[in-house]
Amino acid sequence: MAQVFSFPDVGEGIHEGRVVEWLVAVGEAVGEDQPLVKVETDKAVVELPSPFAGTVLELHAAAGGEIHVGDPLVTIGAAGERAAARAAVAEPSDHARPAPAEPAAAQPAAAGAPAPRPPATPKTRTLARRLGVDLGRVRGSGSGGRITDEDVERAAAGTGAAVAPAPRAPAPVRPVAASADGEVERLPISHLRKVIANAMRQ
Repeated sequence: MAQVFSFPDVGEGIHEGRVVEWLVAVGEAVGEDQPLVKVETDKAVVELPSPFAGTVLELHAAAGGEIHVGDPLVTIGAAGERAAARAAVAEPSDHARPAPAEPAAAQPAAAGAPAPRPPATPKTRTLARRLGVDLGRVRGSGSGGRITDEDVERAAAGTGAAVAPAPRAPAPVRPVAASADGEVERLPISHLRKVIANAMRQ
């Protein structure tokens, strides 16, 4: 049976936070106590571990989004549940829903939607960062398209594990406003800095 892991009460009067980075992807198998997500609170950036083992079925919060205590973060199910969900997708009324068993790369991305996180273990992600390999450009040879350490090493050595480079998107234009002191560039503020600013103002 699927279980929902919600943003827990981490104590110290903290009621909200911001999702910094997901450490797992939909379809990825996770173990109990495996880090799931990095969340920035009023005090620090913390990693939240999974309270149970299973397969990630859904991520309920986007990276950069604010969450509150009790908000659902991730749905984790047992091994047979993805197959059952795929059978339900065959219903004509559900034709708009993607089949969970299909690799993320096979699904067309909606305009403006963030790219899905490539399936890989935290150890493999650390290796990719150390070798300077973009996991989004690597073909996974593991089960369900999972990227392995060997895939990362082959990509770093240029032996064909990486897919062809994607065309570069134009750099995003940052908002600039005019003021008495000239042009002012506005940048998003982190959750922690927002708390510090409010405390200083008070």
